[in-house]
Formats: sequence, structure tokens, C-alpha cells
Amino acid sequence: MHMAQARPLVLVVDGDLAGRESYKFSLELDGLEIATCRSGAELLSHPRLLRACCLVLVDHMPVLDGFGVLALLKAQGSLVPVILITGHATAAFRSAARISRPGRP
Repeated sequence: MHMAQARPLVLVVDGDLAGRESYKFSLELDGLEIATCRSGAELLSHPRLLRACCLVLVDHMPVLDGFGVLALLKAQGSLVPVILITGHATAAFRSAARISRPGRP
């Protein structure tokens, strides 16, 4: 009997329902398994966080923003790649994002 191969899991974190659904729809078209979270806190307690091959993280969220999530992931020793979505990709933002990446010193 042939077992179906598991699809790569991507966790999408966006406080906006329309944003979450848009990312989910687009990524599922590429054959990825998508789980969504409404907040950074929800992501950090997600039961499948350790199984994710990638995170799509919106930087501007209430309470715990994208950089806060990155810092907590880094402190936990996470090596999962993160795509950080922003509406203001300034040079300072890019520099801060590089420094904050999980798995980097």
C-alpha cells in the first residue's frame, strides 16, 4: 500500500482575516499545507510549530509584533525560515530583520 507523502507545512501569522485567507489560498495553490494564526502568541503556542518548514509573518500586529515573535523564536533556538511581510521595507527595517532572524547569532 502506498502512503501519501506529507505536504510541507507553512504557518501564516496575520492579525487580519482577509490577509490570512489570501496567503493561505495562494500558498495552497503551490501544494503546501497551510495553518493560520491570528497573532504571534497563537503561533508560539501552535501545536505544529515544530513541524513547520516555514513561517509567513506579518510584522505589524497588536501586542506582539513580528520582531517580538522573531526574538522569541530566536531565544528558543528555532531554525525555521521566516518570511517577514511589511508595508515599510526601509533600510533600517531590513537591517533589524536580518539581526532578528532565528538561527542567526
